[in-house]
Amino acid sequence: MPLPSEFRAPWCTTLKAVTFTGIAIALALTIAAFVGRPALPWAAPLLSALILACSLSTIRRYSITKDAIIIHRLLWNVRLPTTGLTAATADPRAMRGSLRTFGIGGCFSWSGWYWNRSLRSYRAFVTDPHCAVILRWNKRTAVLSPDDPTRFIASLQPLPS
Repeated sequence: MPLPSEFRAPWCTTLKAVTFTGIAIALALTIAAFVGRPALPWAAPLLSALILACSLSTIRRYSITKDAIIIHRLLWNVRLPTTGLTAATADPRAMRGSLRTFGIGGCFSWSGWYWNRSLRSYRAFVTDPHCAVILRWNKRTAVLSPDDPTRFIASLQPLPS
């Protein structure tokens, strides 16, 4: 398969619902701040800033080049070198039972650092957990969610050593 390979970052129903709800609440608080005397005047700007920060972390797509996996965000890219990559497996249950240790938990994406019993500490760049691909290096793990996990994994073969 010719490189680079491009993959969409599909949004699952839960991600759409959480994102819509967050935006709706921020909008409602902002409108309430202008219409009357809000009970918590600091809530609207704080929540709006949080929603804006999350939106900037939106995962738009993934691409694979000859030496890296690129996570394309709204304003920047994250590069995961493929050097030392030991395994890539599809697992729609990869994020089950995960605890967020630092990051975004479902507003525009599941991004940041997470922990669960099977993966231990890992970094997530996920928009649809049902499309999860687990990437393993010797000392780190990442979870992504390309639209076609099988083709994504095939694009990495043979795994670089």
